[in-house]
Amino acid sequence: MKLAAVALSLGATAPNPVSMPRAIEAFPWLHNLSAVHVTDEPRAGASELGCSSGASQSLSLVADIVPGRGRETIVASLTDGVVVRDREDQPIGRAPGYDCTGSADEITALATGSAFGAPTIALAITHGGHRVQATELALLRVDARGRLEPVFTAEVEERAGDTVRRGSVWVIPGGLIYRHPRRNTALWTFDPVAGVYLYRGGFDETTAPPPH
Repeated sequence: MKLAAVALSLGATAPNPVSMPRAIEAFPWLHNLSAVHVTDEPRAGASELGCSSGASQSLSLVADIVPGRGRETIVASLTDGVVVRDREDQPIGRAPGYDCTGSADEITALATGSAFGAPTIALAITHGGHRVQATELALLRVDARGRLEPVFTAEVEERAGDTVRRGSVWVIPGGLIYRHPRRNTALWTFDPVAGVYLYRGGFDETTAPPPH
């Protein structure tokens, strides 16, 4: 079932009791991102050679993702990547697309929100085929130079037939707590120089992989 676009805070009391379950369904692994806008309503796109039809479908949101510039339009698709456009429809930042690997490849949901004051774009990216799939959560931000940069990407769900294993990402001040679907929990903190979340260790460092 595809969801209409909704606005709310993940992990907080929603003013509309219907909105919270819908956002949780779109991003069940992501917690504590506030002031969220989320959609999984695709716009049709032309299929590329070797890619599924869903890989070229785009998702679009209008939100304030660049402080001080008003509301921007964010458009994301697996093959074309992510572009942020200003009120005059001029591109502010771009991030490249992803390789096609299977018949289920697509960006299944797009969200924007605040990670304790840092405007953040979230993508749910699914790879795989009919029986075996994996979903990654990607977080992106527009940096001080206007570049759209991935700051964290990690696997949050695995599906094999009827078996589903889920991980989680909890946003905390200055960092993330990430649990892999089959491994333990570890801590990442945001490095303002590198502009990404960096792995800082976990409860079991031998089984907590860094994101990519």
